Amino acid sequence: MIEILFTCGLVVFIGAVAMMSTRASVLARIARANDCLFEKQKETVTTPFAAGRLDFFIFFFHQFRHVFTYVEKSAFIRVADDYIYKDENPKTKPLPVTIFAAELKNGDFLPLKVVPVGSVFASSKQMLIKTNIPAIDAHYQIAAPSAEAGALFTPLVMGFLKTHHQVYLELNGNALVYHEHALVPASQIEAFRFRAMQLLRELEAHAVKQEPAPVPSAEITLVSDGKTTVLGEETAAALLQMASGRIEAAKRKDVSFGRFIGLSVMLLLLLGFGFLSWWILHGWMHY
Repeated sequence: MIEILFTCGLVVFIGAVAMMSTRASVLARIARANDCLFEKQKETVTTPFAAGRLDFFIFFFHQFRHVFTYVEKSAFIRVADDYIYKDENPKTKPLPVTIFAAELKNGDFLPLKVVPVGSVFASSKQMLIKTNIPAIDAHYQIAAPSAEAGALFTPLVMGFLKTHHQVYLELNGNALVYHEHALVPASQIEAFRFRAMQLLRELEAHAVKQEPAPVPSAEITLVSDGKTTVLGEETAAALLQMASGRIEAAKRKDVSFGRFIGLSVMLLLLLGFGFLSWWILHGWMHY
């Protein structure tokens, strides 16, 4: 009996450790540590309009897994494992790559596509161009509809392409997609995200900004005890800001409570395993 209990406890413990070591579990912890929303699967990582303008999403079939979602000041961003199928045949083996996708909140990129020579993603609807830089032209096929895209080849971008030879970079409309033709190990996800963010910040500096639409005067009508009050723009803005702050505080409280529950469950499991181990060892020695 003791041997059976010991074996069961050991199997449960090993199973728990194995589950915590899977790619999904490790990436989920990294996402939480960076205040990112994490989803095991997602149908798309961009809006349909953005996907319809990028070759990467037009020419291939995609399954998105382990998706990070977060918001920067200027863009909505997702990092995901993308299992890419060249055709609709279910027997086709997918090509897994880790991708970085971003959509600007305001502005459009100059259209550009940079892909390694001979890549399966090389097909393009745009005109091919040359940079006249041998270290780049020898490794990359570059497509753009106009010469204006030359402004995107800043010293940082050129240096990046000279030292990284497996970059896929595509810009169109307000959307950007980047990958390195590989499924990035979980331990290197942060370094991958940092590289992609460097490129995003450099390229968005050359984005064509859109003029914001005029905002009507912010007035809110309140009805209380049969009396109607119209709040001016400044007062309304102040109330909206207060409400927003309360909502964010409530969200943070929910997240903190969820983490507390998770840690409590893990602690109880550890205590349970510790007690089970002690009891088994004590009973074994007594036996």
